[in-house]
Amino acid sequence: MFGLAAWIVLVTTGCHPPQRTAVLEAAAYPPDFTLVFFVEADEWPGEPTPPASRPAQHTVTPDRVLRAALGPGVSPRFHPPATATLSVDQMAELHRWADQAVANEAGLPAMSDAARPEVVYRLSITTHGESAEFRTTPARNPSARKLLERLIDLRGGR
Repeated sequence: MFGLAAWIVLVTTGCHPPQRTAVLEAAAYPPDFTLVFFVEADEWPGEPTPPASRPAQHTVTPDRVLRAALGPGVSPRFHPPATATLSVDQMAELHRWADQAVANEAGLPAMSDAARPEVVYRLSITTHGESAEFRTTPARNPSARKLLERLIDLRGGR
């Protein structure tokens, strides 16, 4: 009897049919979640620059692929190569940080085009059928900075 009960518990808790797995993924983050995070920065020759202050483009697509391009030649018109395949939990985490970055930016006046800080973030976030695009800085939007730090970790920290 114990063996049968243990088998029933194992089967009911350890196996998820494909439909249930899809429902769990959909609950973790919206199926259309897309992120483009572009870092505009000037690198100073001969000086070590932290990864969060280097020119870069990170793209996260609904198929859970992280793409990254690094260096001074990075352009928004460039389609970066795949760097990592993300887990459902990683996508959910990125979605939470992106939501927080959008919420933080919503309470601030638009950033002036005349302002030229050392590092500027340009974000484009699509979620739930709606898109948000904005420019910000690490000091102005700490959630955007945390989102970038997580993207750097997921691409391997370089």
